[in-house]
Amino acid sequence: MAILIITLYTNFMVGSIKHVVVIQSLTPGDKKTGKELYEDVIKMRINFTQPPILKMTHQYHEVYNKNSFIEMLKFYGINSQYMHGGIVIHLEMHGSDDKSGLGLSDGTIILWEELVDLLRVININTKNNLYVTMATCFGRYMYLGVSDEKKSPYSAYISASKKVMPDEIITDFSIVFETLIASGNLVYSYLELEKQGSNFFYMDSETTFEANFKIWKHDPVARKEILDKASEKVRKRGNEKLDDDLMNEVYERLLKKIYRVRKQNFIFP
Repeated sequence: MAILIITLYTNFMVGSIKHVVVIQSLTPGDKKTGKELYEDVIKMRINFTQPPILKMTHQYHEVYNKNSFIEMLKFYGINSQYMHGGIVIHLEMHGSDDKSGLGLSDGTIILWEELVDLLRVININTKNNLYVTMATCFGRYMYLGVSDEKKSPYSAYISASKKVMPDEIITDFSIVFETLIASGNLVYSYLELEKQGSNFFYMDSETTFEANFKIWKHDPVARKEILDKASEKVRKRGNEKLDDDLMNEVYERLLKKIYRVRKQNFIFP
């Protein structure tokens, strides 16, 4: 009865999921945590224990290099427009040591910027209903590849900011997917994981925007560009050069306007 109440409630909330996709790319010596999680938890529970009202689709894919990973995400970029309801894409691969992206089984790297551009297509097609779970080291740094001048590439993602071990991945994501399959909602599932204590964290699109905009506004190059444009407008109008106090006032005013415009463009209505 409790699960049914949760189900009826979460079906109308952020985080409601109807499709689960697992993509694995690990080296030959790695424990195949993605395959294990899919076979023992996701596939079994969806097929045999999930209530019909929540029934999800599920797919497992093995990719071996950057090109095959890109083609797989392009496949979902095309087909996501026909996949009604929320999608969770679970990635089982290594985070690069320099925190710049993900490493595939052949050693090739897909940079965060490349990854989020591919995810953005899926998120737009699903109207901000793409969720990414990342069983990778340093996956939290994906937000650094996001441009706050484009639409958000995901509704939210779950990831770690440091190295994680295979047993930790199996334990934590088993909790996430067991709860997800029983409740239908990824946010609720993460909250259940959080109660257990975990190195994996939840980051939504609004938090991503705020983090990226904060980095951008403290960039001296960005500040100079804004002030140079303001000074040029003043010059064209034939006005005198702005003094430092007025320049700072203009900068703050322009910064607020840029913030509003970028956030409106980034966040889905």
